[in-house]
Amino acid sequence: MLGSIQGANRRESNKYAILYLDAFTTQILSNICGIADLLDYGISLVDNITNTKPTKQDKVYFVTPTDPNIALLTNKHKHSSNVHVFFTTAPTPFQLEDIKKSSQLLGHLVTLKEANVEYVINPDARGFTTGPEDALARFYCHGAELLPEYDEEMYQVANRLASLFVTMKEMPSIRYRAALPPESHEYPHGLESRLLVTQRLALEVSKLLEHYQESSQVPEGETCELIIVDRGMDAVAPIVHEWTYESMVYDLLSEELTEGRNVYQGHVLNDKDAMFVKVRGWLMDG
Repeated sequence: MLGSIQGANRRESNKYAILYLDAFTTQILSNICGIADLLDYGISLVDNITNTKPTKQDKVYFVTPTDPNIALLTNKHKHSSNVHVFFTTAPTPFQLEDIKKSSQLLGHLVTLKEANVEYVINPDARGFTTGPEDALARFYCHGAELLPEYDEEMYQVANRLASLFVTMKEMPSIRYRAALPPESHEYPHGLESRLLVTQRLALEVSKLLEHYQESSQVPEGETCELIIVDRGMDAVAPIVHEWTYESMVYDLLSEELTEGRNVYQGHVLNDKDAMFVKVRGWLMDG
């Protein structure tokens, strides 16, 4: 993404750009690169998109295509230099119309692309999350399927999962945990919708990936497996404490009193620490 604008900026000596992010894209970027990496790509400052202070520097936007972000981009921000816009996913036709109508943006717009990155890589690089913190309540609360946010939240999670496979150039065979048939003739009120969450999510992901197949963004044939389950298959795990070295580190590391004063020492435990990578999964049973 940033590499596509690096050459344009570096052709002019000492020319750097400002990178604008929103709350979600800040999470995405903070887990995959640091300030030094951004400087290498010609980014001198990272700011929130809500900051509308005028600047003469080139601007790079990496944001989710929400209506408030589109409004800030087209109306609130005043553009006087090159503008590069990268959306995490495809904007709606109505949002594209708003961009087309913004003459002051179009006059400086150099790049408008979909990055297809709507997931957050975990700091240990062993997993990722799609982000919505209230998905549990939206999908499983009483009467959830009747709420207007239900379908929107389902599409958001599915779209973010699909964007992961677009990034990896993989086409999964989708499997999901099917609901057991009811003991009586029908499920108790409200239970059926909660039992069918994994099935509905699987169908949404499948539809989105078929669309990406048509545009050749993912392979035609299946290359991996996606297994969708919910917490119902293992309700105990969230309340069971792990006995691994990694868990012990997070439990026991704290401030230590040394010679009458507090001494703070910091060390980042991630995949760059070879020893931590080797022992983090060991069981501390002694």
